Parts: sequence; C-alpha cells; structure tokens
Amino acid sequence: MARFIRRDSRILVSTTIVEAGLDIPWANTILVNRADLFGIAELYQLRGRVGRGGQQAYAYFITGAEDSLNDLAKKRLHTLQEHSGLGSGYQIAMRDLEIRGAGSLLGHQQTGQVAMVGLDLYLEMVEEAIGHLTEPSGTPPRTEQARVEWKIEARIPEDYIDHPSERIDFYRRLAHADNLEAIERLEDELGDRFGPPPRTTRHLFAGARIRVLATNSGFTEVSLREREVVLKERAGMFSQDRLTRAMDLFGDRLSFQADGSWKIVRTLPGILIEDLKRFLSGSGSSPNHS
Repeated sequence: MARFIRRDSRILVSTTIVEAGLDIPWANTILVNRADLFGIAELYQLRGRVGRGGQQAYAYFITGAEDSLNDLAKKRLHTLQEHSGLGSGYQIAMRDLEIRGAGSLLGHQQTGQVAMVGLDLYLEMVEEAIGHLTEPSGTPPRTEQARVEWKIEARIPEDYIDHPSERIDFYRRLAHADNLEAIERLEDELGDRFGPPPRTTRHLFAGARIRVLATNSGFTEVSLREREVVLKERAGMFSQDRLTRAMDLFGDRLSFQADGSWKIVRTLPGILIEDLKRFLSGSGSSPNHS
C-alpha cells in the first residue's frame, strides 16, 4: 500500500478493505472481480475510490456471463450503471431500499417486503400508521382513494421522459394528487418541460381524474369497460337525494346491479369525467350520449 501511495508501484491488488476511506487522488482506474457478488453499497464505495482528483476515472465491474447472473445481481449492476453522476448516492440508496426491502421499524428484522407493495405505497402506509398514533382521537379518518380498473396502456414512456427518477417522481406526485387542480398543474408542468404528452400519458391523467372524482362522489371502485362503466359505492353513501340526482343525470343509461353497484352504459372515459363533475355539483342533467 505504501509503495502504491508513493507511486513506486502502478497497480494495487487488494481486498474490499480499500472501500473504507482510501483517498488517492491520482488513482484513476479500478477493476472489481465478480462484481455480481457484491452489494450496491460496497460497489458504490469501491467505485468512489477512483476519480478523486481532476482526471477522468474508470470503474470496471467484472462478472460472469450475463445469463448466469441472478435477477438481484442484474438489478444492482444496472442501478450503478444508470446512476453514475455526481450526487447519485441518494438515488442509489433509494433503489437499494426497493431491492432489499425496508425492514421492520419496530423490530429487529433488517430486510422487508417493500418490493411487494412498492416503495411509495410502503412510505404512505408508514405515514398513515404514524398519523393514527399522533393525531387526536377526534380527527376524522382519511377517505380511501377509489381504485380504477382500466384495461388500457396508461404510463409515461421512456422515450418521453428518459430519466427513471423523473418518471418515478411524476408517478409519485400524480398518485398523491387528491384534487383536479393538482392534477391540472402537474399535467401543465409535464407539458412545459417535456412537450405534449403521448396518448398513454394522457390515459394516465384521465385515470387520475376519474380516481379523484369517483372518490369525491362516494365510490370505492371504478371498472371501465368498452363504452360502459361499473361503480361500487362506499358503504353508507346511499341516500334518496343521491339516487334522485343520479337518475336525473344518467337517465336510462344507469342501472343497479345485484351487488348494489352502478352500471352506466353508452359512456367513455372523457364522458365519465364530465358526468362525475356534474354529479358532484348537482347541476342539471347530462346529455343523452349515444
């Protein structure tokens, strides 16, 4: 090690002990053998041992054949390949959390099953649990968001927003938008930054609007099918005034199923959004869509 630091030797062969704070500014290349056996944190630290001066540095992770790597190893290596810029440590740490699981906050378990529900939902569940413990007992519970089932491609394509962290951020913000104004602002921001959204992204925002409107209208589930929709009411929402408004608005397009759900025919997602807006406002009748 001393010879390497003095530059008497140009090559240092070492174990992973060098990841712990070694600072040699002129070292510009590192080769890690069997990188697929290392964790993300180890590889990130090893990669950080080079390029600490002002010169271009290179980190080579050597593995076996790609088809011999397991899925976790591929995810770890892909994460490091994807996040190689300055300040990428946070994104790598968040991805590592998704891959390994978050563990138990109140116990000794160090890895969890966050991948089963997704990181955003996991964090939302933690926030909700903390809220139950800290909010006054008289605080009304938060209304559960309606679930929208729509068998259509609704996503942000990679060729529209190429950076994964930005796509994830928009997904997260859209999932937490609980009113139409927030969705409108987010869609405007998306258009300003990346240009007119493609069809699949417009579907995503239409689904978010339906989710918000259905939740505010007292529905827990929305199932969109070909020119018809089935809505399931939240328990305790049924009332004569609500039924009268629905009949006035939807007319003969509305029928009630055996399980109490509503079925509206001759409708499309765009029409449903406008219908739910009118239903919430209680203003007038809907045109007869054919």
